[in-house]
Amino acid sequence: MAENHYAYAKALRDGVFETDELRTSLAQEIKNYERAVMGLSSAYNALDAYFTSQSETSDMLSNIDELICNIVHEVTQLQERNRENIASRSQSHTEFRREIAECAV
Repeated sequence: MAENHYAYAKALRDGVFETDELRTSLAQEIKNYERAVMGLSSAYNALDAYFTSQSETSDMLSNIDELICNIVHEVTQLQERNRENIASRSQSHTEFRREIAECAV
């Protein structure tokens, strides 16, 4: 199996593709990316056999490998942006409550 398949396996272990606590639209987007990875993995496995034109097959495997890596990277970025947004909203809510408390005094 190619190196970037391991990147996907590592991302799974790290919870990058976890969608349990995400808003519905983001969870669906990540599930779509994961479905794409599954399809690409199937294509990779189908091509990872002996073919007459090994160089062309090797190029296709490299392209699939790169696509899987790009998807893992994109999902990782989506999760990071989501965490940043949650932290920002949480901080804004705390600041809002602090301002209200200061006004009440």
